[in-house]
Amino acid sequence: MLMISYARLKLLALCLFWCLTSTAELPIGIYEGLLGNSGAALSDSTAPSMYNASLLARRKVGGYSYSGSTLETTTLSIDSEKSTSSTLVPGYMSSVMIGEFYNHELYVVPLLETQLNLDFVNSDASNTYSTNTILNLTSIRVGYSFAFRRFPFAFGFTAVSTEQKTDSISEANPISSDDLISVSKTESLAKSLDVAFTFSGHHQFGGYTFGYQYLSRAWRLTESADAELTTYLPGTASTLTKSTSSVNQTPPSSLSSELRIGQGFFSNGHEFTTDTFLSEDPEKQNSYDTYQSFGYRMVSKNEHQVLVGFRQKLGVGIKHFGQASYYSCGYSWKNRGNRSVVGLYYSIDESDNFSSSAGITFGSEYFF
Repeated sequence: MLMISYARLKLLALCLFWCLTSTAELPIGIYEGLLGNSGAALSDSTAPSMYNASLLARRKVGGYSYSGSTLETTTLSIDSEKSTSSTLVPGYMSSVMIGEFYNHELYVVPLLETQLNLDFVNSDASNTYSTNTILNLTSIRVGYSFAFRRFPFAFGFTAVSTEQKTDSISEANPISSDDLISVSKTESLAKSLDVAFTFSGHHQFGGYTFGYQYLSRAWRLTESADAELTTYLPGTASTLTKSTSSVNQTPPSSLSSELRIGQGFFSNGHEFTTDTFLSEDPEKQNSYDTYQSFGYRMVSKNEHQVLVGFRQKLGVGIKHFGQASYYSCGYSWKNRGNRSVVGLYYSIDESDNFSSSAGITFGSEYFF
C-alpha cells in the first residue's frame, strides 16, 4: 500500500503546485489582461490595485468595472497523463470612488476556480497501481486601496482566501490472478486566510511614466487541513477488512511577496508599456520568479482601441523563448456611459510539466 500512497501524494503535490503557480498567467484587468498582464505604468488603469494603486490618483470620475474570462480550456500533463477541463473564471471586479483628498477602490479577484480530474498509473513486479484524483481549487482575493490625489503614492490592504478539496481513489491490481485488489480512498480539505499590505507610486515626465508596487509577505490569520484515509484490504475471497485513519495534510501555501516595476510611453494615440514582475517562491524565501511583459495599445479618435501583449518567464529553468509565456490581444470600444472590451489569450508553461490555458476574455467599465 505504500506504493499507492506515494503515487497519490506525488500526483496531488504536482497538481497543487501547478494550480497555485498558474494563476499569474490568467488575464486580470480590462486593459491590462490584454496587454500581457502589464499595467504598473499604464496611462488609463482599469485594475489599479493589482498593478499599481497609485494610478487611482489619475481617475477623475468614479465607476464600476468587471472583467472575466469564459470558454477557458485548461490542459495539464503529468508523467504522460493528460487532463483537460473547461470552466468560467470570473475576473477583476471593482468600484472606484473619487474623494476630495483621496481616491478609493474596493476590489474582488477570483484568482482561480477550477476542477481537475487526473489519472496516474505505475507498477512494480507484483502490482499495477492506479490513482484517480479530483481536485477542486478556489482562491479569491479581496482588498481596499487608497491613493493621494496630490501625491503619486498609495497604500492598500488585501486578503486571500484559498480552499483545496481533493477526492482520490487508489487501487493495487495484482499481476497474479490468485490475489485480490486492494483499494484506498483519500478525502481532504484545506483552507487558509492570509492578509498583506501594498504600497505603490508612480512618477510622470511628459508622456513617460515610471511606476512600481510592492506586496508584502502575508500574515496567516487562520488555516485548517484535514484528510482521511480509508483502506479496504482483502482477507479471503469472501471477507474484506476496512480501516479508517487520519493522515497529514499540508495547508495551502501563504501569499508570497511581489514587486512590480513598470514603464509606459504614450504619444499620439499609441502606448507602449512594459512590466518587470518578481514573485517570491513560497517554498524558498528570498528566491524570486521573474516575468517580463510587454503591451501595445492603439487609440483611435473615436476612442476605439486595439490591444496586444506578451509575457515571458525568465530564470534558470527557462531554456528557450516561449517555454513559459502568455499571449493576448483584444479590441475595445466606448459607448455613452461605459467601455467594453473583448479579447483572446493563451498561456503555456513547459518549464516542468506541461500546462496550458486559452480562452475568451471580456469586460465592461461603467462610469458615474
